[in-house]
Amino acid sequence: MLVIITVVVMMAVPTLRNFGRGRGVDDTATQLVALAGYARTQSIAKATPYRLNFDPAARRYYLSVDPGDGTFVELGEEFGRPFTLPESVNFQWDAPQQGDGQYVTFWPSGRTDPSTIVLTDTDRNVVQVACQSASEVYRVLTQQDLAGR
Repeated sequence: MLVIITVVVMMAVPTLRNFGRGRGVDDTATQLVALAGYARTQSIAKATPYRLNFDPAARRYYLSVDPGDGTFVELGEEFGRPFTLPESVNFQWDAPQQGDGQYVTFWPSGRTDPSTIVLTDTDRNVVQVACQSASEVYRVLTQQDLAGR
């Protein structure tokens, strides 16, 4: 059921909001949460690791999947296409830089590499997207969440 809901939401968002073009931090945060949710759900459903990757030099992020041989390849579908940060949005991410890129992994067990993504725009709006522990999902942090840190 969760897979169906995620797929429907991911299909509707681009149509309704011109997904990924000239949007601010709120839309970028929503997109990141949706991609992370999709990766987590697919990882569990297909029993294979997925990754959310960032390429800071190109200002893009995308999903990749392990086809079973320990390597990661782009998905080759709409949800796996690279998404580019809007020009007005910058990000900081505390995921460690690995030898093959900067990413977090979604495991078939439902566990995820914890990290925080801080998005800022030219108007100094700030939104944080985080997975605070390996058993949680990525979500937009509220002011209450931030106050409790």
